[in-house]
Amino acid sequence: MRETTVCQSCRAKKRNLDVAKVLLKVIGSGASSILDGLEDLKKFRTYLLESCAAIYNVLSKSENTICSEFWYDVPRGTCVGNIRCEDVQNLTFSDGSFDIVITQDVFEYVPDPESGFREIWRVLKTGGYHIFTVPYSRSLVKSVTRATRKEDSISHILPPVYHGINDNPNVLVFTDFGLDLPQLLEAIGFEIETYEDEHPDYAGGYNIVFICRKKRAS
Repeated sequence: MRETTVCQSCRAKKRNLDVAKVLLKVIGSGASSILDGLEDLKKFRTYLLESCAAIYNVLSKSENTICSEFWYDVPRGTCVGNIRCEDVQNLTFSDGSFDIVITQDVFEYVPDPESGFREIWRVLKTGGYHIFTVPYSRSLVKSVTRATRKEDSISHILPPVYHGINDNPNVLVFTDFGLDLPQLLEAIGFEIETYEDEHPDYAGGYNIVFICRKKRAS
């Protein structure tokens, strides 16, 4: 099953707006947009796990921002142009490398999302923020694992769901996230706030941004 490109595109636009609002609030900027707030953003060591879309177009202008994608055929830590190859489940960065990490609809595609969240906690400075979005169901009491991966083998627990990401129409969803996600994040060592918004102009218009602050040292 595949989610339509139109739905994905509408969600991405609203998601970018909400994440931008949260980011400006976290850094204490009075700017009305992240482009206007770029000078404020340059003061923070930032890691963005994407290489396209509106927020990337702005943050990639800062020499204090690292952007990454994950490619199976590229060694981790290697750069392709100005984009670094990283696996969020096993990052190559040192402990406490960043003030801010941003992931927009990334973790549903991560085979072991808990490992990814723990890695982001590790590479954040104490007091640093992981700002992220995932498709999140308020009617799902417990997150559901749809598939697992071991080395190059994928086991499907539920019928596969695919999303179109960039030029790839077949990105597999591993997890449907539910109401237990904040508990997982708190157990790792994050303080959790959320920014929630309703966008009635498109189907599935609810959006939530998780604002996760690393509250203790490793």
